[in-house]
Amino acid sequence: MNEYLLLESRNKYLAMPFEEIKEITHIPLLQDTPYHGKGYIGMLNFRGESLPVYDLAKILFDEDTEISLLTKMMIVGSDSKIGIIFDDLVENVRAEKIFVRDEGVFKEMVVVGERIIPCLNLELIKSLISSDKSTRKPRAIEASKKYYSIFHRRLSQFAKSEEETFSLRCSYLIFRLNKEFCAIEASYVEEILKMQHVAKVPTAPKHIFGIISIRGNIVTVFDIKYSYLGELTSIEEDSKIIVLRLNGKRAALLVDSVVDFVSVENREKHNPTLISSDVAEFIVEQFEFHEELVNVISIEKFFSKIYKEEGVA
Repeated sequence: MNEYLLLESRNKYLAMPFEEIKEITHIPLLQDTPYHGKGYIGMLNFRGESLPVYDLAKILFDEDTEISLLTKMMIVGSDSKIGIIFDDLVENVRAEKIFVRDEGVFKEMVVVGERIIPCLNLELIKSLISSDKSTRKPRAIEASKKYYSIFHRRLSQFAKSEEETFSLRCSYLIFRLNKEFCAIEASYVEEILKMQHVAKVPTAPKHIFGIISIRGNIVTVFDIKYSYLGELTSIEEDSKIIVLRLNGKRAALLVDSVVDFVSVENREKHNPTLISSDVAEFIVEQFEFHEELVNVISIEKFFSKIYKEEGVA
């Protein structure tokens, strides 16, 4: 069984082998640099390296991805990396790959439960990109500006009174700690990383798992399970590092697995119940996801609790 990321593009589910994905993030502002290739939308400065970014919907379906607050970008490849934008994440799954005799684009599929989903690979994507040799001016400069415009409009909406915002939807990243589902606001999430080497810090408190280097910047990785359940995290194959930006600074959370990005209406949430006193102060809301209860963690209150315990003002 191999691990795949299920993603959505133009209302279609597609699978990408997780081993080919380097990072997943929201769409940044891209450089206005002409390039060639089908679906090309702009250049990305990725850790000092210029990478072309492509629209998956354009590559596969000759349609443009509609940029929204949920639109994602993944960096794929090793020697020759590229960026790919798509509508949204669906979930991580373990599945068996099957081969099909088909003259269409997809020669491989994955079996997920009772579903058979087309499987992407870099060879397929790059061959379709190379099918268009014409040089073109990128379109993502306007697209990514549109994304930021949407983001700022949403921020202004959230600034309104509770009565005015009752029907608004909030975006969350759901992750798993043991068998419990937790969520944080998606606006804090900068990127999601596969498990990598984390340097241990001698004499550090137990809630600090260690430190990692991200593009030359040292970021502290917090073991949120220890603060939440009083249990140290054991690294598994599905373990992920969620990189956050809070008040202009980066921090990271170690979690057992990332489940999904979701959008939830305010009326679908409720005040927390059945919460232990130890964690009640940073669990602010709850909602249901696939008939499971999800605890919404306030990032501000979580870190305030940690700093209070450490005696930091």
